[in-house]
Amino acid sequence: MKPSFLAKLVFSSICLVVVFAAVFTWGQALGMWPEAPAPIFANADLVAGFVLVAVFLFVAFRPRKPEKAE
Repeated sequence: MKPSFLAKLVFSSICLVVVFAAVFTWGQALGMWPEAPAPIFANADLVAGFVLVAVFLFVAFRPRKPEKAE
């Protein structure tokens, strides 16, 4: 994969996670779905989004081995 493609993929993925978290939080505030059954699931969407963004950033900025020129 080209670095520019990976950068676009990471950026769009992060944007989608942010949009999902915003819509989910807004829907929960309006009472569009029932509350989570246990307090352990409180803010699970925000935690999952944070972990996902952290993974995307790690993959995007990890050092890569130089490709062999043929």
